[in-house]
Amino acid sequence: RPGNGVERTFSPPSIASLAIIAVTSVETLSLSHLPLKASITEAFYYNLVISFLNGLVLHCQTTENYPTHLHTQKRASPMKIISLILTLMTTGTYGQILSQVEHIYVDNNGVKIHYVSLGEGPLVVMIHGFPDFWYTWRHQMQGLTDQFRIVAIDLRGYNRRDKPLGVDQYAIPLLVSDIIAVIRQLSVEVNISPKAVIVGHDWGGAVAWSMAMAHPDRVE
Repeated sequence: RPGNGVERTFSPPSIASLAIIAVTSVETLSLSHLPLKASITEAFYYNLVISFLNGLVLHCQTTENYPTHLHTQKRASPMKIISLILTLMTTGTYGQILSQVEHIYVDNNGVKIHYVSLGEGPLVVMIHGFPDFWYTWRHQMQGLTDQFRIVAIDLRGYNRRDKPLGVDQYAIPLLVSDIIAVIRQLSVEVNISPKAVIVGHDWGGAVAWSMAMAHPDRVE
């Protein structure tokens, strides 16, 4: 900022840094436990996030240029190591959850709904926020799968879901009706209660609240 004597700049990623991104991306897509049923959208989304984090934390060095009587400081090396370790750990988690979930589709008045299911027991429906998709809930799904049937849905316009034209196609009542369609399908096909525990995050939280208000008979 002008007047505080400090100028902050970001240096571009080095060739070595870009090579790490490329190798990590190729490794992610070629892992033996990464199933072919993973969509291109999901793989691209994952690698985009990892590349962004690498670019922000691992590959961009913050340089503080102090007044001439102070020396220039660079702090990046520890964060490079931490970010690389986290990248490799997340790569394994991504492939693991994709090999465990079941991808299911249901039609709601001509709109194709996509969701993933994992586990057995009472139904729990998880609704992501903006701008995510079902993968947001990967850790919660793995943590609850021993006691519940966890369903993570893709909201309209996201990932493998249909993307109908027109703002009116994304009104809250229609988003709620998508959740009901998923619960109805599961209650028939796997013979479980037509009620579910509804969990929402961000924009998905608004859908969850509306679901409970408009259809309390469907909420556990």
